[in-house]
This record gives sequence, C-alpha cells and structure tokens, in this order.
Amino acid sequence: MKRLLILLLTITPFITFGQQGKAGQLKKNVNLDTLYVSVQFSDTNDLVLQKELLVQFDTIVSVFNRKKQAFKLVIDSTQNNRTINFLLGPIKYVDWKKNVWVTGLDVALIGANILILPYFPPVIPFYLMPATLCRVDLKSSDDLFYKPTRLFLNPNGYFTKKEKQKLRFKKKFNKLLYKCFFDLNEQNKKNNKL
Repeated sequence: MKRLLILLLTITPFITFGQQGKAGQLKKNVNLDTLYVSVQFSDTNDLVLQKELLVQFDTIVSVFNRKKQAFKLVIDSTQNNRTINFLLGPIKYVDWKKNVWVTGLDVALIGANILILPYFPPVIPFYLMPATLCRVDLKSSDDLFYKPTRLFLNPNGYFTKKEKQKLRFKKKFNKLLYKCFFDLNEQNKKNNKL
C-alpha cells in the first residue's frame, strides 16, 4: 500500500488532461491537393477579438501555402468536399474567484507534501494552473475524417488580466491551427507516399 501511494504521488505531477491539438485521422484513401478551410464563432460577445483571429487565420493560411506542402489551403466555406470549418465555442476566461480557489488548493497540496515528507521519500510537488478555455470543433466534409474531431485552446490564465489572457489565447490559436494543418499535411504525405 505504501509503494502504491508513493507511485501515485510520484506520477501525478506528470498527468495532464485535455487534447493538445492533434488533427483528426484522415481516411486512408484521401489524396489532398486542395483543402478548403474556414473559421466560425459560436459566441458573438467579442467582435474585436474575432476580427483579430480572422486576420491571424488568413496569415496562417498564407504562411502555410508559402512553404512546400503536399496540398494548398483555400479559405472558402461554400465547398461541399475536402472542407474543414473550425467552430470556436465561447471563451471561458479565468476570473479572480478561480485564481483564489486554485491558490488555496496549491497551498494545501504543498502542506500535504510537507506533512508526508517524514514518512515517504521526497515527492515533487505540483501546482494547478487554471487555463482560459475554448473548445474548437472541426466540422469537416464526410470525405476527410473517420470521426469528428475536437480540439481545445487552453492557454494559462493564472493571475493574469483578461487582456493578457486574450494575447495568450491568440498565440495559442496560431500554434494550434498551424500544428493542425502540419499534422494533416504529414498524414496526407504518408497516405500517398509523397
């Protein structure tokens, strides 16, 4: 029992939850030369942020197309085949209540680590970090993926104001979408031995 507890306390800091931006699994028979992409927002509260994200999306597509890739991206939401629509859900920012609650829990965990130190070998303490959260559903045409895909935009929001959380969100948006396109490009190359 003692060893199980030590093992649990040792590996717990390395366990993470959430999806880090893996694109969906392309069907084996898919050979992409053009992929039609678009972005939509389910929440219309922050129009300024939406405009900034649309500009960033245009930039991501143009940067991707400038490099030698197996397929080209085209921003178009009217096509029926070879399409992906990134549907961004509402953004949940970290407020002061969540920051206080998480800080209290972190202090309690540090205290628990100090209390068990005489009985167990040193345990690496871990800290919880609340994140800004937004779910991104990939609505694709039936000819692309085996199953629907969902990604999460979750930059750290610990003790940061809403404007700083927005900046981190925009950076994470860039990284997540570019990684998604890069993963699809690699899958396409692998499927078609390019």
